[in-house]
Amino acid sequence: MKIPFQYIIIFLLFTACQQNKEQAEKREISQKWKDYWYSGEAEITSYDLEQARYGEIRKGEAVLVYVTED
Repeated sequence: MKIPFQYIIIFLLFTACQQNKEQAEKREISQKWKDYWYSGEAEITSYDLEQARYGEIRKGEAVLVYVTED
């Protein structure tokens, strides 16, 4: 019986996700990090962007905003 290639890829991705989830659950977060991350303030990260669209390279800016709330 031959197993389709797509099924093998899906299985490997699922297995990798489960392993990462288990590792993340075991990780302890320091109080210093919690005080920083849950302070109620936002962080902004920006990147220069080049994206192919409609057959041309378009320039732009990508912005990520991180904030935690109660």
